[in-house]
Amino acid sequence: SSNYFTPLFGETHIRIAILPDPCFQTEYSGSNVFILYRKAGRVFVTEAIDGFFTRADNAINIDFANLNNEVIIEISTGSGGLHPTLTNHYFTINPHTNRAVPKNIFLGDNGPTNEITSALLMGDPEDYELPAEAFALNVIVSKSLAREISIYAEDDEGKIDDNSCKLTRTILKWDGQVYR
Repeated sequence: SSNYFTPLFGETHIRIAILPDPCFQTEYSGSNVFILYRKAGRVFVTEAIDGFFTRADNAINIDFANLNNEVIIEISTGSGGLHPTLTNHYFTINPHTNRAVPKNIFLGDNGPTNEITSALLMGDPEDYELPAEAFALNVIVSKSLAREISIYAEDDEGKIDDNSCKLTRTILKWDGQVYR
């Protein structure tokens, strides 16, 4: 018998399993996250996140978008703590291997990447005189990729005062290939 609870999230053919890692950050819910893809009576498994940890409750979620007949899988994670952050990871299913592969939809410092991080606003965007849709990392809207997204970064010169934490907002726009 196991002392571990294995949460599953997702839909009928794509799910994530969050498995505790007894060797990694056990005081902080140390886990590994796997994408399970079911097709033709078989299940294909891919490790999506190796070594996630947090003190936040319900810190991992999954969502889906459609892009040109391709399913985009979003795994969102939250850090918790005094200065919480969100990190989203994006994947798609390779039709030849039936395994999840990174979907590089962000332009990073070293080229396209499937991962993006933002500070989390502690209130609604309107509380900071921002547009209502300016939630951090609101990438998937109604099963589609948003035309633009907001990310926030701690910045001593930032104009957004979030409980004495100064933040700067950056707007990234979708160009059909990546957010810039």
